[in-house]
Amino acid sequence: MYIIFPIIALLFNILVLGASIYRVIISENKINEISIAVLNIIIAVNLVYIIIQNIKSIIKILKNNININEAVIGNNKIYSFIYIYGIYSFIFSFIAPIVMVFLKNK
Repeated sequence: MYIIFPIIALLFNILVLGASIYRVIISENKINEISIAVLNIIIAVNLVYIIIQNIKSIIKILKNNININEAVIGNNKIYSFIYIYGIYSFIFSFIAPIVMVFLKNK
């Protein structure tokens, strides 16, 4: 369960990422399509990181013969991606609209 759900989410995210990249290619490179594609890439990297951390935890549990009730799957490093999401939000909320205004005027 700790590996299956992130893998299903990653597969769905890859599908959405493909559609987002297709929309960026066929559109006029509007900021909305680009921001969605970048967000999907960040989410995919985060899901891969979660899957790797869960696999490492399960291997550690199996090697050390830890009781399943005392086992801890994952770790707190997974929450470090909140800073990346914050940086993404700042860039596409404040910086990208300003850049697009200057690019439109040229």
